[in-house]
Amino acid sequence: MPLMLVAAVLLCAYLLLRNAGLYLSVPDEWVYSKSARLLALDVVGVPSYLYFLAFKGTNVCGTGFLDCTRMLNVVFLVSALPFVYLVCRRVASKPVSLLVAILALLGPINTYTAYFMPESMYLLMFWVLAWLALKGSGSRPFLYGMTLGAVLAMMGLVKAHAIFLLPAVMAFVAGRFAVLRHARPATSALMALAGLVIAALVVRFGLGYLLAGPSGLSLFGQVYGSVTPSSQDEGRALRLVIQGLLSLKGHAMALAALYALPLAAVFYFPPRSEGSAAIRAECDQVRLFTFFVFACLLAMTTLFTANVAGSNAMESIARLHMRYYNFAIPLLLVVVAGQISPSTIRPGIRGALPAAAFGVLAILAITGLLDGFVPGIVDSPELRGLTISPVVFRVMAALGVVTMVTWIFNAKVGSRVFLFALFPLVVAISGWRANGELRQAMVADSYASAGIFARQYIGRSVEPTLVVGADHSASYRAMFYLDNPNATNVVIPEGEIVPDAKVPGTARWLLVIGEHALPASAREQAQFGGFTLARLGPEVQSIDFTAGSWPGVISSKQGLSSPEPWGTWSDGTRVVLQFSNPLPREFTLLLKGHTIGDTNEPIGVVVGTDRREIRLPQPQELSLDYSTDGNQRAIAFEIPWAKSMKELRISEDPRRLGIGFVSLQVTSRAPASPAPKALADQPAETEVTSP
Repeated sequence: MPLMLVAAVLLCAYLLLRNAGLYLSVPDEWVYSKSARLLALDVVGVPSYLYFLAFKGTNVCGTGFLDCTRMLNVVFLVSALPFVYLVCRRVASKPVSLLVAILALLGPINTYTAYFMPESMYLLMFWVLAWLALKGSGSRPFLYGMTLGAVLAMMGLVKAHAIFLLPAVMAFVAGRFAVLRHARPATSALMALAGLVIAALVVRFGLGYLLAGPSGLSLFGQVYGSVTPSSQDEGRALRLVIQGLLSLKGHAMALAALYALPLAAVFYFPPRSEGSAAIRAECDQVRLFTFFVFACLLAMTTLFTANVAGSNAMESIARLHMRYYNFAIPLLLVVVAGQISPSTIRPGIRGALPAAAFGVLAILAITGLLDGFVPGIVDSPELRGLTISPVVFRVMAALGVVTMVTWIFNAKVGSRVFLFALFPLVVAISGWRANGELRQAMVADSYASAGIFARQYIGRSVEPTLVVGADHSASYRAMFYLDNPNATNVVIPEGEIVPDAKVPGTARWLLVIGEHALPASAREQAQFGGFTLARLGPEVQSIDFTAGSWPGVISSKQGLSSPEPWGTWSDGTRVVLQFSNPLPREFTLLLKGHTIGDTNEPIGVVVGTDRREIRLPQPQELSLDYSTDGNQRAIAFEIPWAKSMKELRISEDPRRLGIGFVSLQVTSRAPASPAPKALADQPAETEVTSP
C-alpha cells in the first residue's frame, strides 16, 4: 500500500541520517564484528552463523564497514514494517494497523540499527514468525508446524536466545487449535508439534553444520556455553532463583510503568457475548501468543541476568536486559488495537483484577522502587529514554495508570486514548531523548580515537595487540576500531604503570589509553594527549600495502601506484622505500607479493651496496637476511622488465606494473656468530627463489 511505502522510505532516510557519524561501540559489537568479518565460522565463539554470513559482506566496504552495517540494519528493521502491519490486521483496521506498525519501529528500539549487533535482523525474523504463527492454516497442521520450526531454527542461527522461544511457540500451537475450535484439536496439535520439532532440529543442526562444520552442532557455542549454570551446585540453583526473582521485580515494574493497559488487556478474555466470534477468536490468539512469548522470554532474561551477575564489572542484578524481549513489545500494541474495532467492551471486574496487579507495579515504579535498577541505552532503550528525566517518567507512568482505569470501564475508549494519544507521546519523548544520548557520540572519545589511530598506523596487521585502559567497557570500543582479531585487553587503574606481567609474551603492539607508564619492554612509537602506541618484542617495522602511508615507518616512497584492497602495484622500473629511521645492522626482510602475470623474471632487492635477486612467479613470502653499517635507510626494488597494459595492448592502463606488494616486514636480529673460515671464504648466495 502506498502509505506504507512512503512510511518505509521516510523511516529509512531518518535512521540513516540519525546513525551517520556516530562513534559508538559496546563490548558485544566487537564480538559480532570480529566473528562476522575477521574469523572463519568454524572458530567463532557465538553460534550466530546466519547473521555472520549475512554481515561478512560488509568487508567490501573496507574501513567503512560500520556504515554498511548500519545500512543493512536499517533495511532489516524497516522490512519488519509489513509483518507488524499484517499481524495487526488480523484484529484491527488498515489505518490502525499501519499506525501500530509505524509506532512500533519509530520508538527507541530503532537505536539498535546504529550498532554492529543482530538485533534488527532478529526483530525482522521474529515478526515473520509471529505472522506465520497467527496466519497458519489449521487444515495442514504438520506443514504449519514445520514452517514455524524452520523459521525458529534460523532465528537461533541469528541469536542463540531463540531457543527460549521454542516452549512459547509449542505452547501456542497446542492452545491455538483449542481456541479455533478445530474439529480434532488434539490430533492436529500433535501433528503440528511434531512438524515443528522435526524442522527445528533438522534446520538448526543441518544448516549449522553446513555453515560451521562440527562447531555448528553446538547449541549455544563456546561463549554462551561457558555461562550456562551448573546442575551440580544445588546452592547455586537456589541463589539463581532468588536473584532471578529480584530481577523479575525490576522487569515487572518497568513493563507496568510503560505498558500497564496492554498488559492488563493480555490477561482479559472477554465473554463470548461481546463482539463477533471471528474477531474474538483472532484477539484470543494474539493474547495467547503474547502471553506465552513474554512468559518464556522474561524467565530466560531474569535467569540469565542472575547467572551472569558479578561475572564482571558490568553485570549485576540491577541491570535490565530488556533487549532480550523488547522486539516482541509491539505485540502489546496489537492486543490494544484489537479492542478498538469491536463493539463496546466493559472489562469490569474481570479486567480489574489484572489491571489492579499491574497498577500496583506501576505505582511502585513511580514511587521510586525502580530507581535501584539500571536501564541502559543498549539494554533497555525504551525505559532509558524516559528515565533520563525522572519527572517525565513518573508523569507518563501515572498517565498510563489513569488510561488503564479508563479501560476498565470502557475498553474502546481506554484503548483509543492509549494508542492514539499516550503511546505516541511516549514514543516521541523516549525516542527524542534516546536519540540525544546516541548523538553524544558524534565526537570520538580517547578510546575510539586510539583505536582509529592505531588502525591507521599499524594498517591491517594481525600481530597480537594489547589494549590497556582503566575502563573495561570502553577498551572494547578501542578494539572495535582497531579491528585486529588478535587484539586483547586488560584493565589497569588510572595512573598505574603497565606491569610486564600483564603483557602477554606474544603481544607485538601495546595501545595504552589514559595516564599509564609503559613497561620496560615497550618502545614508544607515537604519543598523543590521551593515548600511547608502543612496540613490543623484537624491533619490527611492518608495511601493509593496502594502506597508502605508514607514519613513523616510511618517510617517503617512489614507484608505487595507489593502494587497492589486496595491496599495491609497483609503477615503473624502480621502487624505493625510504625508512624514517636507519635500518638495523642485522635484519631479516620478509616480503609477501607476486609479479604481474606471475612472470618468473628476476627482481633486484638492494640495501646499500648489497643486491639480491628474487623471483615471485606466484603469490608467496620470501625471507632475506641483510647486514648493514647501521646508516642505511632505503630498500630498493629493481624491475627492469615492468611493462604497462597499454604497451601490451591489453587495456589503456598506462601504469608500468611489475610487483604486486602485499606486505613487507623488517625484523632486527642478533648478529650471526663468526663462521668458520672455510665457510666464510665461500661466496654468498645471490638468488632466492623460495621462502
